[in-house]
Amino acid sequence: MPVWFLGLALIAVASPAIAANKPAWLTDVSATVRESYDDNLYLSGVNAQYLPATYALPGGSVAALKNKSSSVTTVAPKLGVSFLPWTGTNFFSQCSLTYAPEFTIYQDAGSETHYDHRFTAKLKGQTDNWNFNFDESFLYVDGSKVAPTYPGNLVTAYNTVAPRERRDQTQDRASLIAQRNWESWFIRPSASLVYYDLHTLQFNSPGYQNYATRYDAHGGVDLGYKLSANHALTLGSQIGHQGQEKFSFGTYESSSDFVRLLGGAEGKLAAWLTYKFQAGPDLRYYDAAAPVSARHKLTYYDEGSFTAKLSDRDTLTLDGRQFQWVSCLGSVPYFDTTASLTWHHRCTEAFALDFGGKYLIADYRSGGLPPCQRVDTEYCLTTGLSYAVTRHLAFSLGAEIDFGRNALQVIPDPASTRDFHRVLITAGTTWQF
Repeated sequence: MPVWFLGLALIAVASPAIAANKPAWLTDVSATVRESYDDNLYLSGVNAQYLPATYALPGGSVAALKNKSSSVTTVAPKLGVSFLPWTGTNFFSQCSLTYAPEFTIYQDAGSETHYDHRFTAKLKGQTDNWNFNFDESFLYVDGSKVAPTYPGNLVTAYNTVAPRERRDQTQDRASLIAQRNWESWFIRPSASLVYYDLHTLQFNSPGYQNYATRYDAHGGVDLGYKLSANHALTLGSQIGHQGQEKFSFGTYESSSDFVRLLGGAEGKLAAWLTYKFQAGPDLRYYDAAAPVSARHKLTYYDEGSFTAKLSDRDTLTLDGRQFQWVSCLGSVPYFDTTASLTWHHRCTEAFALDFGGKYLIADYRSGGLPPCQRVDTEYCLTTGLSYAVTRHLAFSLGAEIDFGRNALQVIPDPASTRDFHRVLITAGTTWQF
């Protein structure tokens, strides 16, 4: 039996006595240990006969070959603090800071080992007519500063996602939403930032993954009309900028300014069904040097969610988003589509099941370069179960299957050069107050 399991079990036995003395400001103390097996670390599907006879690996890089597998150990403590006891006011309903590091070790692929440090801050407040919500998530990944190399440059949009997230980088996600309410109307200003700063070395070598620093910053305002206590229509706009790093050896980058005009609806269709969505045109302006088919481009934006509380034990959630974005690997933009469906079923107070599916599309046909005749897709299936032994100790088991597909047949023999599949199996245990 692993030493870490015995340690958590002993802590769980002592937890009731520890929790009795937990101060009010200490909101979250937990530790999770997971053991996983990943049968395709680089999500490559290239058969050996399609690889080049020889290829160069820049110093420190590794070849991202098909079916490279590894067992993985992850240790994830978590500490959350609430500052509400010290604010001395009823204006704030939440004022918290959480530190949740993850230390992930790849037993059979040392280049993929990484240590994540995530800080999350939340601030919520409300008066008679105003409410606001601020969320900030900062992530520093202490990982390899050298990216993998895909021999022959046979890579899709989704091959590179998992290896990229393991590399040295910082990410920042922040959002601020406020709302002023009247009897039948409301106004809702907002601002949002998504920022990826990749620290990996750059090499002008075929197949090497040069990750571009990129960001999306925008602000906007919605005007809402309340049809009833449970339904509202919204009309709004967003103005922003998407930036993309230009490589020293590159020719292009596809930064752009944009304006979105969005109509939407939100509320409850029934006591058990909550919904919210926005959709509308996205007007783009690209620089003259951007590799796009038109400098002024009309695209589309939508995002939405539906949550159905089917019973006391069953929750069904549907989420989706479509928007124009900049590639993490280079010059051209693409149209990003994501849709997910999850079902949570609580069998008993202690035992729960989760099932999920996700569909992703990366459509590069808005680019103006020959390689842009490409559409990548991915299908993800997930399942998991959890069992709470006590309120302080729980076990979990999960599985994920990913299928990558090339959706355009203009690429020769896509099943042997671009398509991939991956199976990830995870078992873990969590102790918490």
